[in-house]
Amino acid sequence: MNKEKKTSSSDDDDPLIILKKRFAKGEITKKQYENMKSVLE
Repeated sequence: MNKEKKTSSSDDDDPLIILKKRFAKGEITKKQYENMKSVLE
């Protein structure tokens, strides 16, 4: 069993997870992160 196998319900499909990853990588600023997060919640 491979736990890394991608499924349609994986965390990679969650917009908030994607947003957190982009912020962590420095792709977006804190202000952009907070604005997008408020829209998604």
